This record gives sequence, structure tokens and C-alpha cells, in this order.
Amino acid sequence: MAQVQFSRQQLFAEGVLHQFLRVESTASIAHVVHTMSEARSSFVLVLQAEKLVGIFTERDVVRAIARGALQPEQAIAQVMVSPVITLDESALDDLLPVLQTFRQHQIRHLPVVNSQGQVLGVMTPNSIRNLLQPSDLLKFRQVSDVMVSRVVSALPTASVAELARQMAHHHVSCVVIMPAASASTELLPVAPSGRPADPIQPPLAASLPEASLPEASLPEASLPEASLPEASLPESLTPLGIVTEQDLVRLHADGLDLAQTQAAEVMSTPLLQTSPHQSLWSAYQQMQENRIRRLVVVGSQGELVGILTQTSVVHMLDPIELCEVIRALQSTVTQKNDALHQEIRRRQVLTDALAGSEARLMEAQALTHMGSWELDVATQHVTWSTELFYIFGLDPTQPAPTLAENTQQYHPEDRPRLGRILTEAIASGRPFRLQARILRPDGSIRHIEVRGRARFAPDGSVAKLFGTAQDITDQKQLENLLRSQVKQQRLLASMTQRIRQSLDLDAILSTTVQEVRQFFRADRVLIGQFGENWRCGVVVESVDADQPRMLGMTIDPEADEAWLAFYTQGNARAIAQLDPANLSPEAIAYWNQFQIQAALTVGLLQGDRLWGLLSVQQCRQPRQWERTEIGLIQQLATQVGIAIQQSELYRQLQYANQELAYLATHDQLTRVANRRYLDDYIQQEWNRAAREGAPLSLVLCDIDHFKQYNDTYGHLVGDECLVEIAAAIGRALRRPADFVARYGGEEFAIVLPNTNRSGVVRVVQGIRRELRKLTVLPPSPVTGAPSTLSFGIASVIPSSLSSPLHLIDQADQALYRAKARGRDRYCLD
Repeated sequence: MAQVQFSRQQLFAEGVLHQFLRVESTASIAHVVHTMSEARSSFVLVLQAEKLVGIFTERDVVRAIARGALQPEQAIAQVMVSPVITLDESALDDLLPVLQTFRQHQIRHLPVVNSQGQVLGVMTPNSIRNLLQPSDLLKFRQVSDVMVSRVVSALPTASVAELARQMAHHHVSCVVIMPAASASTELLPVAPSGRPADPIQPPLAASLPEASLPEASLPEASLPEASLPEASLPESLTPLGIVTEQDLVRLHADGLDLAQTQAAEVMSTPLLQTSPHQSLWSAYQQMQENRIRRLVVVGSQGELVGILTQTSVVHMLDPIELCEVIRALQSTVTQKNDALHQEIRRRQVLTDALAGSEARLMEAQALTHMGSWELDVATQHVTWSTELFYIFGLDPTQPAPTLAENTQQYHPEDRPRLGRILTEAIASGRPFRLQARILRPDGSIRHIEVRGRARFAPDGSVAKLFGTAQDITDQKQLENLLRSQVKQQRLLASMTQRIRQSLDLDAILSTTVQEVRQFFRADRVLIGQFGENWRCGVVVESVDADQPRMLGMTIDPEADEAWLAFYTQGNARAIAQLDPANLSPEAIAYWNQFQIQAALTVGLLQGDRLWGLLSVQQCRQPRQWERTEIGLIQQLATQVGIAIQQSELYRQLQYANQELAYLATHDQLTRVANRRYLDDYIQQEWNRAAREGAPLSLVLCDIDHFKQYNDTYGHLVGDECLVEIAAAIGRALRRPADFVARYGGEEFAIVLPNTNRSGVVRVVQGIRRELRKLTVLPPSPVTGAPSTLSFGIASVIPSSLSSPLHLIDQADQALYRAKARGRDRYCLD
């Protein structure tokens, strides 16, 4: 069975093409096509300053030829596909997301890039097929299961340019050249032995699609109704040759006039052919040996019946298809079961061939891990075949166990159901079927499927029960694995969606521990964050009600440099049970305190820094952690790390926005409001006071002799003077609504809502008292005393018929009068 999960190293080493064509965006189309033809490459990556900016494929060449838009001297940047769908190398943990990317975007080439956007390689359907090596699966299926039975064709006299238009119109990668009998249509509905043509089959469109559609397939929606003929072609109509996208690239690179070149001159012939009844594995090997991408499928008389592409083969590896294969295998096993029952009935009448029948039966049972049994209802005597002894883990040389002994070999939970089914079968004589678990002497548990039916006595009562028992453990394990993978993908998808939709880290962490505990059926799941001295304190926890809580406690008392490096590298620490020999006394005490029997712990990385730990704990009994569980917890840790990184970036953005908002409204030197903020605030308070009929006062103040102060002591001391005076004004303001702003230069403005003339005078007097306390500044070079202010005061009751400009003008005139009267004083309007 083909695998779908690989390590990141294996996927990168074996599933990625590391040698590929690359050109600069300024390269000419002629140069690019020639390069692709020489290298026999189906694509080329377009770079600009070492950055991936586009991709150009064989299909793009065909489309441009069909449109007549392929200008040789034109830059490749004009016709390339951009932007390019890419895959981050961090996603190379599982092949399923890669297959989903091919499927979602309908592409054939998927560049793999690193975090800096540099191209590391390219994934294609061919590289994925080589990685999976699905020989068993391909041997099981025939070419007819996946071949495309409707093929685009043309006459030998058709021009190559016309072939390009056919490929572009029908979204296919090749055209089959047919004799003149096919001149009636471009789309051939071919079928072996004169069968009606199959309906259009685009089976790969849901698996690994190309740039628009899979090779040699055509969706019904894209076909004109008139192009679908009613009858199949004669069996004698055999293909002459084939022209592919790669051929068109080569011909264009050689400089041929495609409009004047006929298909007969350039088609590939003789054709490499295969039969619809040949196995896919043989067809796959034929394509590999001949280094081709498709085979023409012909019937017994050489007639064309379809076409098989590499993408058709890759389709067999779709995990959804695996489920269909499992059902097919189950159907095959069921058929073998029925055949075995017929053989058992024949044994009753063919006593002369008993020895040979038993030998054949034993071989069949060994092959299918199926044994036969018989129960005599009257005597309760049980007869087993040899294979049944092996299934139950018993010695076949010993007598078969009695019915009571055999019942004890079933799992305790399945014994009552077994008893009810046997009792009902003896009473009614109806056939029965049962799936149950058995306990083997070595302690292992196996799953079996028991089938039985009755043999009746002359009086109509049930004389015997007989049937088969088959070991279906492998099938159950595969079903469980598939279900587990589906659940894991749903959990990862759910977490990824939540991380993208929310920036609330606390909510994400809380939901994570709850869902992980439910998925793992664990007793406790917690997340710890590293603090000082690398102490990892529990910040969020989900735990059963009967277990001790660890919120605020330390996760791992053994955290040292070695373990920190281990977690930083993305490793998971899985402990199946408490082992005093491998743990320190502190760790043993820690485990016993919180009743921990087993734990699975992985690091949470914020970028390259170890942020914390995610730990899944079992408290009631030890637990052997499966590899899939370890892989899942590592993937979950990656998603949580992304959430942590997003939350931190969002916090930094909020801080930066707050800082920008502050700088936009405050003076950078004095840290009080600036002129812009003042204008908005005074307008806001003017409107409010006008609605309420309340007074509004404004004070404009100016530092006396500040120019001489700057000239004497320098601008640095002058700046310090502005800062200290702004702080003194702020200390004198008592109410939250009182507002101070730097009005300009050495001027300040003070807005006092709900303040009348007497109130504003008290505020100004308070400011003057604060100024007299400023002994840290040099004295005024003019007066020899500490720096002083001149104040202009205006107070009004605003109305909707006036504006704040009137209030500012009054305060400014009052300030002018105060300075004219000798400074260091205040004047009212």
C-alpha cells in the first residue's frame, strides 16, 4: 500500500526536483523555448534579482502558439504565469497537504521555497510518483480503470499550428494522429470491441491536476455539444502517431513555420502502445523505461481505445482512492469466503476427494488467514481447521478447545454478544456474522470475523453450526489509521483556522489544551511559559475533575541546557511510564505529586526562541505513545508557536500605534499636547460648553525674556527651561479636564472647562507659585531672578453663533497687554 506520510527530510530529498531550469525575467521567449527544448524540460522558473516572479510551462507555449501570441523577441515576463503558487519547506511534514495544494490550484509544478522566498526545488506529479513507489497498488489495477477513453485527434495533413489550437481549446497535452476516416470530429469516443463509448472521465481532476486540466482529459463543461458524436468508430481505425506539448516546444525552438508544417512530418511514430487489460504497474514500467509521459491504449485489433498518462498513474495514489482499494480487497475476500463455503459443502458429497480438498482448503486458509470450524449442537463438540489454531495462537497438534474454553478466549466485552448470536443461530437456523476481539496466550489482541450457518437434521432442527473465522487485524489497524489521520487533519485544520481568525492568545491556548485532551483522551494537558531562570510555569491547563491541578506550578523540574536544546530543535519527549532508574529524585517526587504515569512533551517555539512547553499527561495508568501521536503533537506545537508569534507581533503593533498616536498629538520636547491637539480639544470643549451653557476659560502664557535666556545659556539649557516650566504648569492643574499644550516656541496654552474668571485667576496664581519653586534652572539674564511667565486670560460662555477663534483672540490681546505692562503678570480680557 502506498504511503502518504514521510519525514520532511525524506520528502525534500526524494520528492523534490533539485535540478531545474531557471531564467531571468528579461530573457527572450525564443531563448527560453530553446532552453526548454534542449533540456527536454516541461517548465522553467523565471527569476528577478534571485526572487521567483513567474513560471513558464509547455502548456503556456501551446496556448501562446494557438493564439498566435508567441513573439520570439518578447521578454518572458510578458507571457509567464505570475504570481506563482509555492510551497513553504516547513509544510513538507506530510504529503497530504502537498496533494491538496496540487488539487486546489490545478497545477503540475509546485516550487518549494524557504522562509526568505528562495527556491529550493520543484515538486511535480512525476517526483511524487517516484517517491511513493506504489508497485503493489498499481499491480492490482488495470489500465482500463484509469485511462481516458475520449481522445483529441487530427489528420496527418493538419498543420502543427492547428494542433496547438486543438490542445489549447480542449485543454489537453497531446493530439493523436488518425487516418482520414476520423475527419468527422476532433474528439474521438473510442471503445474496444465496438462498445458504446464511455462517458467523459476526468478522474485526475480531483488528484494532481495540471495548469488547467489533466493530460488527455476534457471536462464536459468545456466541450461544444456538437463535437460529441453518437456512434463509436470502426475497430480497424488505428492511430498513426502522436504530437505532444513537448514536441511543440521543440519545433518552435527549431524555428519551424508551424502553420506550414504538417502533423505527418513531426508526429512520433511508431506509437508505444499498451492494452486496456494490462496492469498499471507494467504500463508504468514501460513509461519509465522509454522516458515518456503517456501510452496509447489499443484493443485486440489495434484500434484506439484510450490514452494513459503519468498523471493517471499518480491518481491511484490519492488517499481517497486507497479507501476504494480497501473496499475492493474486502469484496475479493468476501468472494473467497463464498468460494470456501461452497468447497465445504462439496466436501460432504465428495468423500473420495477428501484428502485433496483438505490440502487445497488449508492453502486457501493460510493465504487468507482464514480457518474453518464446526460445532455439533447435541454434543457441543468443536472441530477446528489448522489455520484456526494459528489464528488463536494455539498448538495445532493439541485438541480443539471446547465451546466454553473457546468462549473464554474472546475479549470479556465481546463474550455476551457471542453467546447471544450462537443461541439465536441454534434456535432460528439463520446465518450469522460477527466481528470480535480475541485474547491470545502471548497477551496480544487480534480482531477476527466469524461467519456461520446451520446444517439441519431430518426433523428440521439445527444439528450443526459450521463456518469460518478470519483474522482481520491488519484491516482494522488500517481503518483505525485512516480514521486517526482524518481526525488529526481535522484537528490541525481547526486549530489553523482559529489561529488565523483570532489574535487572542489566551483564548487560543485555552481551546488548544481542551481539544488536545479530548483528542488524546488524556487526563491532563497543559501549556507552560518559560520565565526567569528557565522556570516553566503552567499558564493554561485542562484536567479531569478528580486529578490535582498544576496551574501556576512548574512543568518539568529537570529543565537544563541539554533538555532545552532538545526541545528547541522541535523534538518531543515521550515517557511511557514512570521509571525511577532514569529520573532524578526531584522528578520522581514531581511525578508522584501530580499522579503522572506517562507524559508526552514538546517545545513551543516563538520564531527560533523556546517560548514554553506543551505537555500531554496520563494519570490513571502508563501509556505507550504512538508515532502518529508524537507527530501530531509536534505539528500542533508548530501551530501554537505560530499563534504565539502572531500575538506578539500584534502586541508590538498595538504599542507602535499607541506611540504614533501619542507623537501625533504631543510635543516631543515638553511631552505636553501640541498645537494640533489643542485645536481639536478647544473645539470639543467649546461645543460641549455651548450645549450646557457653561463657562470656558483660556490662558495664553509666554516665558519672559526667553530669547536672551537662549542667547546667554544656549539652546540646550533653553530646552530644559521649556521642559521644567511645562511640568510646573502641569502640576498646578488639578482637574482631569484641565488641559495644557505648547502653543508655539516659548508659548503655552491652558484650557479650563467649567471655569469662570475667579477660577482661572486661582489657577494662574498656582502656576506662578510653582514657577518660584524652580531653583534648578539658571536665573533670567535680564532680571537675575527665576524665569517668569506673562499670562493673558479670556473667559466666555460659548454659543453656537461664535467660535473658539474669538476666545483665542481675546486671550492673545490680554497676553499682549501683560507683556506691555512689564511682564511677570496676568491680564484679563
